[in-house]
Amino acid sequence: MDAKKLQKAYVSMLYSDNYRITDAETEYQYLARTMDSERLIVERAARQRNLRTVLYSDMHFSPRFFSKEQFLALVIAYCESDSFWNWSSRTLIESFCSFVVEQSNLTEEEKTIFLIDGIYSGISTSSENSPWKSNISHVHENSITEEIILDRYFSLSLLNKADHLSAIAFENKTACLRLHNENGKVAISLKETA
Repeated sequence: MDAKKLQKAYVSMLYSDNYRITDAETEYQYLARTMDSERLIVERAARQRNLRTVLYSDMHFSPRFFSKEQFLALVIAYCESDSFWNWSSRTLIESFCSFVVEQSNLTEEEKTIFLIDGIYSGISTSSENSPWKSNISHVHENSITEEIILDRYFSLSLLNKADHLSAIAFENKTACLRLHNENGKVAISLKETA
């Protein structure tokens, strides 16, 4: 039995009921024989709730429009996905948001809020390793700008004012979302494109 595979298998079982690392059948069989399955279910639920709490408290916009219960359902789906275990984003929040945008059954408007949160988190690191189909540029070493074209336009000011997503008037117009990080301060703009 491989100790590293055993550890990875154990951690995967703590977060996911279905996800399995490859080539670790022996390790999973051993864990299934030696673990208390009822305690595992309780521990998994606690870890998923804790992950939801961290994401919910650290994201800027999505928590305004989605309940903790809605977030938990998305977090559970995320933990069951390959995206959670093999992410190529700049931050955990960005990885989660990328999963929501690419794989959830939310509306395009709902996904847009997660996209903004994801890019906001990612650009805060000043890294260029973005999972989005965006353009990244540096003005100087202390700043980074990321731009992405959206199929919807809306007033960005409503992200901080609206209590419900229905209060934001999304228009079917092409727009350029621009996030700029200068010395750790992120500014966001959204402009209609011609």
